[in-house]
Amino acid sequence: MGQDLYKYLIVYLNEYLKGLRKEAQKFQDEDLLKYYSRQWNRYTQAAEYLNRIFKYLNRHWVKRETDEGRKHVHEVYTLALVRWHVELFTPIHEPLLGALTRMIEKGRNGEVIETTLLKQVIGSFGILPYLLLSITSFVEC
Repeated sequence: MGQDLYKYLIVYLNEYLKGLRKEAQKFQDEDLLKYYSRQWNRYTQAAEYLNRIFKYLNRHWVKRETDEGRKHVHEVYTLALVRWHVELFTPIHEPLLGALTRMIEKGRNGEVIETTLLKQVIGSFGILPYLLLSITSFVEC
């Protein structure tokens, strides 16, 4: 039962993130950064809620699976971040980084830029490298 619930959660997260990715493709430059930042904030907050809701699953099924050496199983919050990286960040990282670079260039050229937006987007990148170990061992479901 825990495995089924976990797999359904992965399917749900994947479908949700595919929708965000499709929507993100409509934006460029600063609008893309604003969209990404807004969605990142909403998603990580929702992931925290999900982690609390699935506390029992984390405590029992996920713990048992990881104790048995299954590296592709994560607590729900980590799972949500891994799915974000795979389903949203990786497909849009090139236009996202291009938008960041252009905004930084504007700031260097003396134009007024939203530094808070830059901090939020770059801040989201700070969490993602910690997931690399998880992602490399993650089995696509």
